[in-house]
Amino acid sequence: MTRSQLRSVVISTVAFVTVVVLQLLRQRGHHSWDTVWAEDGRIYASDAQSHPALATLFRGYAGYVQFVPRLLALGVRIVSPADIARYLAVASAVVTALLALFVYRATGGWVRSPGLRLLIAATVALAPAAYLEATANIANLGWPFLLASFWAIAARGEERFDVISRSVVVGLTALTTTLAALLVPWSIAFTVHRRRRADKVVLISLCAALGVQIIADRFAASTNTPASSSLGDLPTEFGVRVLASLVVGERYLPDLWLHLGAWLVVGAVGVLVVVFVLSLARVGADQRGFGLGAIALGAVFFLLPVWLRGTEGMRLSSHHFNPAGSRYVLVPVAMLLSAVAVLVDRTRIRWVIGVVVAQGVLIIVLSYALVSPRSDGPFWRAELAVAMKTCQSEVHRRTVDVPITPGGLGWITTMPCSRLR
Repeated sequence: MTRSQLRSVVISTVAFVTVVVLQLLRQRGHHSWDTVWAEDGRIYASDAQSHPALATLFRGYAGYVQFVPRLLALGVRIVSPADIARYLAVASAVVTALLALFVYRATGGWVRSPGLRLLIAATVALAPAAYLEATANIANLGWPFLLASFWAIAARGEERFDVISRSVVVGLTALTTTLAALLVPWSIAFTVHRRRRADKVVLISLCAALGVQIIADRFAASTNTPASSSLGDLPTEFGVRVLASLVVGERYLPDLWLHLGAWLVVGAVGVLVVVFVLSLARVGADQRGFGLGAIALGAVFFLLPVWLRGTEGMRLSSHHFNPAGSRYVLVPVAMLLSAVAVLVDRTRIRWVIGVVVAQGVLIIVLSYALVSPRSDGPFWRAELAVAMKTCQSEVHRRTVDVPITPGGLGWITTMPCSRLR
């Protein structure tokens, strides 16, 4: 190994560990490794312990199968019950950190500025909107996987490692979320435009995995009942939750919405228009195509999923900011940021690049430690101790429910008493 290769390995290792630690430390109140996210416990951990291991991998939930969360959940069968919360948080943080490293490598053919590349990669794991629903839990890993697949498709790497890693990422994404189907046109466009074998392999991997997902969905015993949707909700929700979040982050977004109303959206649009005007005329056709395609895809990745799930759940009013559904914000914001990065990077206007990097870092820092639904606990080990006493005192009991959400919200993990006696 050469000195430069060793240096690269050391830097990558340090970056990986740092991103893992930052994710685990992000949750305010009770630590993420002391608590269990709702679906992580109620669905994935419970199913992994109550069904045969292989039978759970393509078990449906919310209308489709989620291969990566199901695969990671099998680890709860091996670790001590007391360590389940820790395992789920660390497993999610590790996978997300690996995806962030992948995205940093994948951006290399498009973005020359190390600062912009680091900003895009950091957004995979530390996106401002991720604080609420997508930090240190396996249930929402599909969202960073979608962003990683967006870059896996666009990446220009043709070495064997690059082709394999790109194909694996898109394959795992398609096996985890049906929204990967929205990336098919993006993949086709690059395959047709570049006419390279590597892009064909990535497209085939994506489509093959989607085929498995579709077949599995037909046999998955799961349903999903969406909330109602209204076209009138979408412009405001997209303007505030996506465009304004991209510009100002999440910490001050509620207050700005309540004080400025529609002017917040006007301001965010104005800032983005200025950036695009400064950039579009100064870049090549490939960069313009990437930027415009990423903007369009980002809009689709917000509008369609929110419509299908129900705009009512994210509805905003002049006197109320609704933070629900923040997971739907992650991919659109990151795609728009990617468009900005690719366009700005090629303008050679260094101060604009500096402003974009500084602004991105600032909103990540300001939105880093916000209160999430897990901040109030309960402590996993404390609730597990109560469950253990129940199993020991009731010798004929087969399972016991362990509360994982506060305030009687009803989310529980079902544990076999055989593991607690």
